[in-house]
Amino acid sequence: MPCVQCLLRRWSFNRTDGEGNYSKDSVKDDGEPFSLGEIAQEAAGSLFLTPSLSRYPKAWDETKPETEFTRFSSATAAMVRLTQEHGTDELCLNLDGSVALWEAGEGKIGYAPDGKGAGNERDFPRGLQVYLQGAGQSRGVEATYPPDFVVVVGGLRVATVRMDELDPVLVIDNEPIPLTEETIKKLTKGKFGLAWLKKFVLAPQAYQNDVALDPRVVQLLREQAYRLWRLPKVEKEVPPPKAAKGQPKQGSYRVKGPNAHLLPLRARAESAAGKRLPVRVDTYRFASVHRAMAPSREAQQIATLQKQLRDLKQQIKSQARQAAKHDPWTSPEVFYGFQDKYVSPRLLYAITGARTHGVSYEQFQGMVSRARLLDRISEVSPGLAGQYGALLGELFGLDQELGGISKSLFELAKEAVDFEKKVAESRDLFETPDEEARDRADELRERVKDELRAIDRQREEQKTRERTGAKKRVKEQTAVFVRNLPRRLDPGARVFSAELGIVRTSDLCGHVAEEGVPVAEATSFVPKSPLVYFGAVLRPKVDKGSSRPVTGVGATKNETKIPEVLSDAESYYTASFRRSAPGRAEQIELGAIPAGEGVPVSRPDLVELVPLEGESNKGKLDETARTVALALFKKAEKVEAAKYSIARPWPVNCDGVVSGVEIAMRANGKGFITTIVTGSESEILQPLGRTRPRVRRGAPSDAAAREGLLP
Repeated sequence: MPCVQCLLRRWSFNRTDGEGNYSKDSVKDDGEPFSLGEIAQEAAGSLFLTPSLSRYPKAWDETKPETEFTRFSSATAAMVRLTQEHGTDELCLNLDGSVALWEAGEGKIGYAPDGKGAGNERDFPRGLQVYLQGAGQSRGVEATYPPDFVVVVGGLRVATVRMDELDPVLVIDNEPIPLTEETIKKLTKGKFGLAWLKKFVLAPQAYQNDVALDPRVVQLLREQAYRLWRLPKVEKEVPPPKAAKGQPKQGSYRVKGPNAHLLPLRARAESAAGKRLPVRVDTYRFASVHRAMAPSREAQQIATLQKQLRDLKQQIKSQARQAAKHDPWTSPEVFYGFQDKYVSPRLLYAITGARTHGVSYEQFQGMVSRARLLDRISEVSPGLAGQYGALLGELFGLDQELGGISKSLFELAKEAVDFEKKVAESRDLFETPDEEARDRADELRERVKDELRAIDRQREEQKTRERTGAKKRVKEQTAVFVRNLPRRLDPGARVFSAELGIVRTSDLCGHVAEEGVPVAEATSFVPKSPLVYFGAVLRPKVDKGSSRPVTGVGATKNETKIPEVLSDAESYYTASFRRSAPGRAEQIELGAIPAGEGVPVSRPDLVELVPLEGESNKGKLDETARTVALALFKKAEKVEAAKYSIARPWPVNCDGVVSGVEIAMRANGKGFITTIVTGSESEILQPLGRTRPRVRRGAPSDAAAREGLLP
């Protein structure tokens, strides 16, 4: 029985599941897998006296295979298994107490200075004489029989599968129940069926709570109805066997169906940023939309005011003709140095200082013209002038609500026109209105201060809106309708149960029976299956008499897509190689290997990912598998075996060339002989595992006492 110190402290490395994901308890603390060299170091550290592994093949630093030993097995057995599976010679014990792993042919015939180091770094001196008496030297050739065929067997292949035609279900006490007419009648005690349920799910929650049912049933239907969807044909009903006479009849029971191979739902084969993509669910939706039915209220009001102004204009013109007065819209405003009634608009523009407040001359002149028009209309009919002015005020008020300055500018223009009328009335006979206006300019500036401040304030508010993007939007008048939406990604969907094959949508998956209704509760619900993308390792089998998979395309053509690669024969990644020349590996088909030949190498960490579109990672896996096969192919077919006897004691380590070393005293007791054996196999040198006892004259030796050979 091995000592407790020689048992493995860790026996599971890089353990993976069916998808190639590492178990956290079998990798390093940072989540990285162990390399083959680190696994060998861990096993060597559990040997007796905990020696260090001072040498192993460099390729082991890049190889990270899944390795699992028998629990509480001996470290010696673990090292033997590593050497057999990964193509190195047996574990060598060095003179300094460390251990080393060598590939066949690595190393040389020499010696280790001071008995340290993993190999024989130095050559023997030229003057060293080889002892030719007795055994002397012997040479020969040994066959090593490297494999001709190697099959690297990886983990389960994972491919992305796309499926629709899922079945709505309810989960009661962790048991999936199909959402059918029979199920609803049982839950509602025969009161309602599916037709009622399709109206119930659209009703507001307050109405749902008023239904005369058990509150637990109401909550179950509100939370799960047409939100839980299961893959079809994962289970099937099996009728019970015929009962014997006098025995009660048994009910049917469910067993795994043709699509049970697709469970559990796995992450998709596609990856992003080194991580597999999760399950994707595309659902049908419906929503309330706003449809434009009429222009905006502001546009309608403006159109109404403009029509009223046009009608009022015709009325004013008609009344002017009847009273034999001038048409207010055709009276000229010409200034030949002076004019009897009005001041030059240029002078008014200068006196008011509107230019310094961001008002252009064209804007000012237009408003002054409108104010003068009101003055001329009052000569025809003061009442109609008041109506026309009120309509202009409303029109300019709407413009100001949308961010303009028309209303304030109109008030400024009316003040200016009122001022110039007073100037015309009070001027001297030989003075012009322009001269009088210049003399009374301060009076006009004082009267328009409030309007100019209002314009400045409105300008600043408009700039603030532009900087913050808070410009007032004119919205069209809309009506609300319910509209069905096409199928699209549901970001809130999740996997409800991977083992049962159930996904949960974030909302009802389907359409309303009638589009255009103002609210959804005015119609009934039409369930529609979501489209689910997920990872699987086997494709569903084909029913007898059917030429397509059970999940077929059905009503929605070309939605379900199951890669042909997911078959029973190709569920595992495999790569087959033939040794075409020493140290060369040629990849071949698995069927090309003759029966009874081929060395299988298990690498469960090699998991092939097959996406729906694009290339898989098979090329990268093939390169890794080729490296594994080359490690077995590069072994030479023949190895030269020899035996050298050197007439001195020399510190020689075993390596890939030196397979055995013996330092023994000569037969006559004078001096020592160092015997070096090379080749794949060396004769057993006695004694093995103990010091050879040598009896001295007159007293037993110390070695005999240590080995317990004394009587």
